[in-house]
Amino acid sequence: MSRKKKRRITPRRVLPNATQSESPLPATPANPTPASRLNRTIPWVVGLWLTLMTGWYVATGIEALHHPLNIGDDLQWAWMSVGAALTVFLSHLLVRRRIITILWLALLIAVAVAMIILSKGVISFLACSWLLLLAWAWGDWTLRLMGLREPPVTLENAMVALPLGLALMALLALALCMIERLTPNWTWITVSILTLLQWRALLKVILAFRHWFVSLRRFVGGKPVPEVGIVVVLIGFVFLLDLSWALTPEIHADALTAHLPVASYYVEHRVAVLPYFTYLGNLVNLLFALALSLHGQIVARLLVLAASCLSALGVFALGRTLFSARVGLWAAALFFSTPLVSWLATTAYVDALVTVFLLSAFLAFFRWRENRETGWLWACGLLTGAAVAAKLNALIGVPVMGLILLWDLIRSRQPVRQRLIGFVGYMLGVTLVIAPGIAIAYFLTGNPFFPLPLLQKLFPGSGGPAGNLIVNSDIFGIGTSPTALLRLPFAFTFYSQRFGEALPAGGVGLALVLAPLALATVLSGGVFARRAAILSAICLVYLGCLAFIMQYGRYYIPVLPIVVILAVAPILQLPKSKWVQRINILMLGVVFTTQLALTPLMYWNIPERFPMKMAFGQESRDSFLRRGLALYVPVQFLNKKLEPGQKVLAVGGETGRYYFKTLMTTPFDPEIKEIEAHSNETNLASNLIENGFRYLLIDRASWQTTVPLPYLREPFLKQFTTSLFNNGRIEIYSLRQSSTAPRSTATPKPAEPPVPRSNK
Repeated sequence: MSRKKKRRITPRRVLPNATQSESPLPATPANPTPASRLNRTIPWVVGLWLTLMTGWYVATGIEALHHPLNIGDDLQWAWMSVGAALTVFLSHLLVRRRIITILWLALLIAVAVAMIILSKGVISFLACSWLLLLAWAWGDWTLRLMGLREPPVTLENAMVALPLGLALMALLALALCMIERLTPNWTWITVSILTLLQWRALLKVILAFRHWFVSLRRFVGGKPVPEVGIVVVLIGFVFLLDLSWALTPEIHADALTAHLPVASYYVEHRVAVLPYFTYLGNLVNLLFALALSLHGQIVARLLVLAASCLSALGVFALGRTLFSARVGLWAAALFFSTPLVSWLATTAYVDALVTVFLLSAFLAFFRWRENRETGWLWACGLLTGAAVAAKLNALIGVPVMGLILLWDLIRSRQPVRQRLIGFVGYMLGVTLVIAPGIAIAYFLTGNPFFPLPLLQKLFPGSGGPAGNLIVNSDIFGIGTSPTALLRLPFAFTFYSQRFGEALPAGGVGLALVLAPLALATVLSGGVFARRAAILSAICLVYLGCLAFIMQYGRYYIPVLPIVVILAVAPILQLPKSKWVQRINILMLGVVFTTQLALTPLMYWNIPERFPMKMAFGQESRDSFLRRGLALYVPVQFLNKKLEPGQKVLAVGGETGRYYFKTLMTTPFDPEIKEIEAHSNETNLASNLIENGFRYLLIDRASWQTTVPLPYLREPFLKQFTTSLFNNGRIEIYSLRQSSTAPRSTATPKPAEPPVPRSNK
């Protein structure tokens, strides 16, 4: 009788990936080697470092809450944040997780809808949603045009398609602006035509939301990430706080000084040389112009909030792709709850959109490295160009990605023709988005980087200013000595007030001092180590360049998504003991709660910190602006007196620029400098009047009043002006040529408390 020989079946080797295991470390052998002992020691070191840094961060937060910039309801909000976190946590322990999460989310959605309705922001919300859906549809169409046939329902695909569509919308706005058709009527017509052309894609996108909600309901309470419900609900609380500010009119400096005035000018006129930051963040300014054309500034502010939410989803998608769903979830939570990120999500600044463009470029880049589809490489090029066109500091986040891209193409086994097509397509995508702004700036001013002084010597005939635009840049940071560079992560985290005006200690979150833990992931070996090494190189190059260029808090935010992923990955991936994992998750929850408690310190403008009265319809827009913006009342006073053709010379009044019904000029604009250069004490007033200047506005709290300007001198004010308004801080004068007119025609108003200066 013959015996059949058993066939030996060799198990197929499977490479580790983010969806197979929460821990990349192999099982510990029976006889531990030095390497295995090191692998067992590293998780304990990671947990100890996390605990120590969390304790230091909590102490920093308590100290900051007791010493705010302005007196307000900071402690009350801090206790409310702690109470909300504990309530959500206990409710998920006592009630079935899936049910309680759905109830919490339903409550949060109901509150958000009530805020939108009561604040009279329904039309703005619908206009913003329409713009986002249209951008998603056209971005997905562009991806399919480049050969990517994945359905738009996947999160990774959406996080590339939607920012790509926003970049296309900005280029469309530029085209309309160039032909002087970026008006409300033409914008509505254009957007309607684009909607009709993509109605099927829009229907697919809307149906995708239903699929996502079903997937979320199945995912909540599942075994892979049991704390997902708690984290999602707490993120919802952060969103509600941000939404309360996004539904209010703008009161912050850079938005009122540059971005909204430039966008408003584009709506009313065309692309031209303006004497204030015209091409700084111009791609985003064009998006703001499109939003203003649809339904005003609230659409632009909601668009910024949407960009911040997209960044959080992008962090989750990238963390899940590279490591695991749990890493992506906690990284997104730490990112979205960072106080500075929350603040940037509520104002018409460009940093939130820069972050989402750069993050989407990284996501497309890693998708290309995963499947080598050329379309992802082309999409990466378009999004890289969008990030750099949105703000030049995104450029320092690109070198590592570019070098790895070149190395992968050189080592690839694909045909040479396909590799060349991918590389040329990438470079062409970058150029297509960046080139229009540079070309327009060069054509109008002779300097492609106007108004930056960058490469000023190469363009001596340009119209850009010769000095540094950020006049107080030298007061930020801790220097660039070797010891200062070693202390930079700790200073950025625990003494972040040194890196920006009105930025509290702990305002940039704890992730930066946790990011060095990524070294443990690199040492663990495997595919996770290579991914962590790439992310670490991106962070090191970005932060190193930032340290030598300008150590400023807002410029750090575009790389924060990579930092939080690096910080969270070793904390959640390396420990094999369930108790160590639970303690680490508890520490991350403490960090999240502390960041949420510190967020009110960012809003020093009003004592209650969050404008809930206006968000729920209990306060008017005019009342909010009167108490939140010191220049609003003087500007409205001047608007009633201004006649067509009259100009205002403002010393320190830039934050009132957007609410002026005419163009406002500052002492540093070329027109004023030329008039001053060709005038003396006797004819300066007459020369100003001949050039259309009728009023002089002076903010005595501004640093500009310390500059020896001739029209600030008391003899000039006595002889050639008439006082019209004075509230103790803001003064308004009417210019006159004769010195016989009375000194004052208005009774001074009672003084208002001074507001600290901020460039935010």
